[in-house]
Amino acid sequence: MPLSAHKFAEEYGSWRADGHHLTIEYSLMVMEELRLAGEEGFQKIAYGGVEIGALLFGRHEEDRVRIEEWRPMACEHARGPGFLLSQNDFAALERLIAETAAAPELKDLCLVGWFHTRTRGRSLFTPEDKSIQDLFFPEEWQVALVLRLTKDLPPTAGFFVREPDGDMRIESSYHEFIARPNAAMLLRPRRPTALVRPEPEHKPTATPGPRERSRRREPLPRQQWSGTLPPVPQMAASPQQPYRHPDATTHEQIVAEMPRPHFRWRLLLAAFVLLTVAGAVVFTRPYWMPQPAPSISLRVEEVEDQIIIRWDHKSPVVRMAERGTLQITDAGRTREIALDRPEARAGSLTLVREGEDVQVRLALFPTGQPEVEEFVRFLGSPVKTRLNGQLEQAEQDKQKLSTDVNQLKQALAKESIRSKSLRESVKGLENQLKQDGTRRINLP
Repeated sequence: MPLSAHKFAEEYGSWRADGHHLTIEYSLMVMEELRLAGEEGFQKIAYGGVEIGALLFGRHEEDRVRIEEWRPMACEHARGPGFLLSQNDFAALERLIAETAAAPELKDLCLVGWFHTRTRGRSLFTPEDKSIQDLFFPEEWQVALVLRLTKDLPPTAGFFVREPDGDMRIESSYHEFIARPNAAMLLRPRRPTALVRPEPEHKPTATPGPRERSRRREPLPRQQWSGTLPPVPQMAASPQQPYRHPDATTHEQIVAEMPRPHFRWRLLLAAFVLLTVAGAVVFTRPYWMPQPAPSISLRVEEVEDQIIIRWDHKSPVVRMAERGTLQITDAGRTREIALDRPEARAGSLTLVREGEDVQVRLALFPTGQPEVEEFVRFLGSPVKTRLNGQLEQAEQDKQKLSTDVNQLKQALAKESIRSKSLRESVKGLENQLKQDGTRRINLP
């Protein structure tokens, strides 16, 4: 049964990259369950936690993929806490794919991709991840979802899709988004299918203790469930009721005859409780209220054959930046520009682009704070066409300048002849003046 637009907006999110025909729709409940599972692994050990992975199931129709279910992938972490698969893990992944293909609860869904968390390193998608994608998820519509978890910033997620030629861009996702906790999904009970956890074959299944069950919010184990309720023990019937004197004072009468506190004390107590709760809410707000991620508003503008990379120089993150790194991918070549303190705080940089697809990643390092990184992509007209037009205009300007130079040369030649004639006339006048002066001197 198709969902209405309002119902779809409540249950699903959508992701699409510019220039790609594939649209990814994902269940908000599945995204919330993946975030909770990733944060659970992140809290297991200090310094980055344990990275996890999962298979994604859903539906595929032409240029649309919808994620509706997931199953966790086993990883024995033989190569460390990162999500790096060993030979045993590869064999377990093959078995898991075969088992889920025959699972009755997944009979109407297909394998649309996979998911894993990233808690270490700057790259979301590594060459090793791409080899897993090519080996187990070779279809052009199968996707990868990566969730980055850090200590001080909210989790960010990004999808990785195949290019039209079948290759994958692994430098970064075309569009990363913040995976904030979804309050509407948190209020819902966790689905039984989301509680499945793969167990390594060589490790016995252990019954979690009360603290572990409380922390993981998992149901109690059912290994000892026999299918019938145990008999309820019956209290032995008393042969006779205890004797009670007719004039005995009951508990209700004692409570009714107790003196009531004055109304003013009740009001003061209620005010004290309200102030205590309000103070607790205010002082603990940074812990339960999600903080907005710092933004530097990275953008790219085009002026003729140049691009101007701008970021918000008024942002507190930019004002406190001690240095920065600008990574530019243009015409298939990647280069890094190191920014010192004044350059990082300037807020702009002008470059001449060579290709029509320019990808810019800016990383700033504020004093006493974690690194802040943003990515932007610029698509413009082909540079070759624009340069041809500029060359034609330059050739026309050159011809016009050549004509003007020839005219100036001719005018200069005429002026030179005229100047020479004037000099000769002046010289003749000077000679005549000299002769007239000599005649006057010789007169008696």
